[in-house]
Amino acid sequence: MKRSYLLGCVLGGLYLASSCQVGAQPLQNATVDQLVEQLAPSTPMRTRGMRNLAPQRAPGATAGTDAVAVNAPDATTGTSTNMAAGTSTSLASSSAAADTPTAPEAPRSVDLVINFNFDSASLQPASKPLLDVLAIALSSDKLKTIRFKVEGHTDAKGQQAYNQQLSSRRAESVVSYLTEKGVPKDRMLPEGKGFSELLYPEKPTAMENRRVRITALQ
Repeated sequence: MKRSYLLGCVLGGLYLASSCQVGAQPLQNATVDQLVEQLAPSTPMRTRGMRNLAPQRAPGATAGTDAVAVNAPDATTGTSTNMAAGTSTSLASSSAAADTPTAPEAPRSVDLVINFNFDSASLQPASKPLLDVLAIALSSDKLKTIRFKVEGHTDAKGQQAYNQQLSSRRAESVVSYLTEKGVPKDRMLPEGKGFSELLYPEKPTAMENRRVRITALQ
């Protein structure tokens, strides 16, 4: 029984590790819906704060009691009325929790396998269908008002300065192609990264490091 439990834990861990690695790989194929889902900003649920709630001691309450009066706007008259509530400590904590700002969402991005001719910024025909799908996704209702950064990334082979320049030209090439497909050029910012942000730092020359990353700017 114990051996079976341990074996299950090991297999589960291996499955999770393998899933994470596969999920991090650049996409060679994708549908419009997949790209929209990956790049569209989420809409976190917002709750109304309690800024107008000011704890005061309830009329007639004696010192040492927990009863408090809360000044809350009357929905019909617009004036403040007093109502008995729980402890001032719980009100303070509730108000603080409501007023705590939500952490900003991390930029949405997706890595794509876009192949170029050797030592060139010319797109290979095999990569154009994926860029066609990307152009449709960027023009969708959920993404058409968002600007994007188009990043070119290389592996760590060769000189840093050369890879930086090559990745910049490749990013510009992708922007030019997407512009031809109807995506306004002013919605895209090309940027070369060279090998400054390797997808797999432990494998600097791995082909997965050679990719194009699309990142939402707003």
